Amino acid sequence: MTLPETMDKENVSESRRLKLKAMSHTLRACLKQALRRNGLTCGMKACGELLNSNPSTVMVCLLPGDCQDISVHIHQTLIHAFCRENNILVIQMKDDTKLAALLYKLSEGNSVRKGRVNGKMDDTSCLLMQFPKRGPSKDDQLLFQYFEELSKQCYPMPHLSLPD
Repeated sequence: MTLPETMDKENVSESRRLKLKAMSHTLRACLKQALRRNGLTCGMKACGELLNSNPSTVMVCLLPGDCQDISVHIHQTLIHAFCRENNILVIQMKDDTKLAALLYKLSEGNSVRKGRVNGKMDDTSCLLMQFPKRGPSKDDQLLFQYFEELSKQCYPMPHLSLPD
């Protein structure tokens, strides 16, 4: 392997790392918007009910990547397969504690006063964002484009981490 080949690989990985970081901020904005419009569903039971009754309203499914409870892992696997079959974007999260902390911060903070979560906010075993009635925002579209590009390039999809 020559030095230029090594440098190209380093540049690609650095570029990908920066893009993932930007997408984590975009995801945060999407979560904030979904919470503001009451389009957020948390918890395995509430998410399963929504997917069963009206899957066409679901825009994004967030699933934590590392689960120690085998029954929760099986449910997540089934929801993941269902979402893929119904063309729902599935994003695997690295750390569900950051997700729970962010949801708490957004719901308690001044940034989102009227937002409400369907289901239990402290259950981040599965999280669904529904389509807005007025169509996807620019952040939503950016998130879709990024993961569409990624799905063409690599498999499995990378796990996304939220910003601190």
